[in-house]
Amino acid sequence: MMRIGELAQASAVTQLLQDKLKLIEARMAELGALHDELQQRLGQQCPLNPRL
Repeated sequence: MMRIGELAQASAVTQLLQDKLKLIEARMAELGALHDELQQRLGQQCPLNPRL
């Protein structure tokens, strides 16, 4: 059986992992948006190197 200190530590670790997962999910959403923007820009003409 777990002692109170062990339960508190397990709970803290669980909370830390949940917080990290939220950060990872937020970052994945940001990267997804960046991916979509870059994919859209691939078809556009570059103003620094115009095609003749």
